[in-house]
Amino acid sequence: MLMVAVAEFDKDPKVTADMVKIGTQVEYTGKKGRSAERKTTVVTDAEALWAMLYADDAAIVSRSPESLEKMMSVIVRVAGLFGLMVSEPKTEIICMLPKGIEERPFTVSAAGQTYKQTDRFVYLGRTISADGKADREITSRSCRAWKCYRRNSASMYDRRRANRQLKIRLLQAEVVETLLYRCASWSLAAEYYT
Repeated sequence: MLMVAVAEFDKDPKVTADMVKIGTQVEYTGKKGRSAERKTTVVTDAEALWAMLYADDAAIVSRSPESLEKMMSVIVRVAGLFGLMVSEPKTEIICMLPKGIEERPFTVSAAGQTYKQTDRFVYLGRTISADGKADREITSRSCRAWKCYRRNSASMYDRRRANRQLKIRLLQAEVVETLLYRCASWSLAAEYYT
């Protein structure tokens, strides 16, 4: 379905120009022979639509509200061709602007549906904020990790007779993993390190 939608996006040069590109940089280190310990950097660009697509969840990203509205109209229309629908209550609009540019409220409507604007949303378990900071995500991860810990504290962590190695393994497997889930994608500022 999204392949058809992207083909429709390509018909409008303004929409295509406003599609956000995500640069991915991967470093490879040679293992054998003359390339041992040499680093090679490969940089690729992908449209954010493909980078932020998972099963039936998608985050549609554009540089302008007008293009976003056109993109949503195309997606709603194409989804209808496949017998699918875009849920109005579950669809949210977020505006991420560079520093110094004042945010102006806007609405995006498509096929009679109007989507609400928000300052944050959860996508695949990660909190994405309009200001681009990781504060809310870190707080959310911390709360979820404490919840995991408390769920097992009475039956495992608070018991003196419980095997210490088992406690450590459970703590690492559940609590630490919950705390650090997707932490590699956090954009951290210097203020987080003090």
